[in-house]
Amino acid sequence: MESGMTLEQIYLFWTALLVASLWLPPAIGRFLHHGMPSREDYRAGRAIGEMDDLPDWVRRANRAHLNLVEQFGPFAALVLLAGLLGVTSDLMGLAAMVFFWARVLHALVMLSGISRFYIRSWIFAVAWGAILTIAFDIAWQVS
Repeated sequence: MESGMTLEQIYLFWTALLVASLWLPPAIGRFLHHGMPSREDYRAGRAIGEMDDLPDWVRRANRAHLNLVEQFGPFAALVLLAGLLGVTSDLMGLAAMVFFWARVLHALVMLSGISRFYIRSWIFAVAWGAILTIAFDIAWQVS
């Protein structure tokens, strides 16, 4: 990707595509299990999380998407703030890369159902640590 983007902005781009695409597995799972949503489903505003009869992998896929949505906001805000302030560093780029790959791994682990050693929580914590690293690096550079 040849442009004036920093490494953290490049990983913001890829993370945005990831969060924009993670709705597909739960939507496909719901379709495979229930078929096309009925008018009543739309009228009632039934969400995947409210449908207890869906297979576990569909509910996990939905949770993986929602979990990334929750972390994407702070990640994106910090990367965009760094861009507005004109600050960047190798550490910030590395943290953004770690965040992206941790989130990819988190989604794969969630979909697979692996639940040993609190692996999902550890991966989430790594992504959170990457967000904190970016935040502290910004604070360090502007102070």
